[in-house]
Amino acid sequence: MELIYKISQNSKRNANKMIERLKTERLKQNLTQMQLSDLSGVSISMINSVERKVRKPTLLVFIKLCEALGLEIVFIQRDV
Repeated sequence: MELIYKISQNSKRNANKMIERLKTERLKQNLTQMQLSDLSGVSISMINSVERKVRKPTLLVFIKLCEALGLEIVFIQRDV
């Protein structure tokens, strides 16, 4: 599986899509936020805040979550 990370003028919309994709994948794998926290090393409170779109994940947090879920990250940069 791969998750496309796009840097563009619509970065907020893209960020929300990526967060939804992470949550969908977590649920698809029947993982709790606590289990994802254990797998990724990201705190439960951060995962919860990211999934509720209260906080934006740093790139490092995003990468840790993707790796824990077995998602491949593809970076695409567009001219803005």
